Parts: sequence; C-alpha cells; structure tokens
Amino acid sequence: MKAIKLTEEQQNKLLEMCRVLFPEYRWYLGKFLRAYIIGNDPDLYKEDKSDIKIHWFELCITHLRTKLNLHHDDMYLTTNPGIDTFKHTVDYLYEEFKKLNYGKNT
Repeated sequence: MKAIKLTEEQQNKLLEMCRVLFPEYRWYLGKFLRAYIIGNDPDLYKEDKSDIKIHWFELCITHLRTKLNLHHDDMYLTTNPGIDTFKHTVDYLYEEFKKLNYGKNT
C-alpha cells in the first residue's frame, strides 16, 4: 500500500487549520506534526511538558475532524482510494474549514 503524502500546499493548509483551530499551541511540521503549548510560564516549554508529536494523518482523523464537527463516515469517504471521488484528507478538511468561515480564501 502506498503512503499518503502531503504536498507543500497541503502542508500549508494543515498548519493553517492547526494554528486557527488550536491557537494555544505553536505548530511545526517536520517528520511529525509538532506542537508546543503557548504560555507565559517558562516551565511550559520544557520538552516533557509541552512537546507534542503526532502524525499528521492521526491529527486529521481525530482532532481536526472532531473540531470541525465531522462524522467518521465523512472522513472514510475521503481516505478510501477505491472510491471514484477520492480526495486527499487534508484537502477535504480544508474545504470544510473554509465553509465554517475560517481560512485565507473565505
């Protein structure tokens, strides 16, 4: 099975959604999606307390889907390559994100 990858445009969309929907974190994309808690307490920046590492796909199907109030069935349709209407998960979520009046192009 071929891995689902992110284009640069999809990476930007994902980071934009994360930064708007979860503003309490600073988001970075490397091998994993990483987030750091934002706050005034310098102890929060110690890696063991604030460093979150999550695979981008896991974040999409759990946290972003929930935050955008999407059902599991909606996400299934976007991730099954056997369906003719295949759309990359990040692209689908970004469309839903824009429908809620978030995002640059709304």
